[in-house]
Amino acid sequence: MIKVDNLSYSFSQKDLYNNISFTIEEGQHCAFIGASGSGKSTLIDIIMDKERYLFD
Repeated sequence: MIKVDNLSYSFSQKDLYNNISFTIEEGQHCAFIGASGSGKSTLIDIIMDKERYLFD
């Protein structure tokens, strides 16, 4: 299971996410769809790299 709860992330001049939440249960599939530069890869990086970001 992957659970994201109230995730916020921003760059110096741009808010990318503001309190997003979702859960992906085991066996479920998920697709992140959006325009180029909308933060799809950044979201995956945050989820996968627990050493680079603060988790509470």
